[in-house]
Amino acid sequence: MAAQYDKRILWAVLGPVCGVLCIGLITTIVCLVLMFGPTSQSQRNEMTEYYRNSEYLTIYGKISGYRSFDREAIFNFELDEDCINSLTEEQLKSFDETWISVASARYEFPTNCEKVLRDNGFFDLMKTDERGYLYSEETVTIIVNHTSWYHEDTPYAVGLSVGDTVYLDFETGKELLIDYIQHDMY
Repeated sequence: MAAQYDKRILWAVLGPVCGVLCIGLITTIVCLVLMFGPTSQSQRNEMTEYYRNSEYLTIYGKISGYRSFDREAIFNFELDEDCINSLTEEQLKSFDETWISVASARYEFPTNCEKVLRDNGFFDLMKTDERGYLYSEETVTIIVNHTSWYHEDTPYAVGLSVGDTVYLDFETGKELLIDYIQHDMY
């Protein structure tokens, strides 16, 4: 009888423990799918409206590091001191509100915008550093939404020029961003 009694105690203890572990595992999987799964169409529509109606800012400086990935390219942008000094108090405040450094900000190009930059010869101007990152020696003017739809997202750049040469115009870049959100964003 003692062996039978021990099995009941074992199952009385293991049953709830296994149940809690299974519920925890299922909850973790659901949370990961919600966090890293595909973006829903309703969320895409909200993002589209946000970026279609947002204010964009023209800034200039140098690209200090540029890396390209499957779906986007991320680059670090160091604003010129003259550019920083030309920003209004409201624009400077918006950088603080979105936790973006005014001196050195990080922006993103969707791959369809990067393709236009590549096709128009922008990357011919770029240099490669010892880490393999691209950077610019010339002053680059970019048009950005320096706020983002979700506070942890990297803001998007939708226009780029060097001097009088426009490599990605604002209207094209903005429409490519909208297309990326609607069709290619994961």
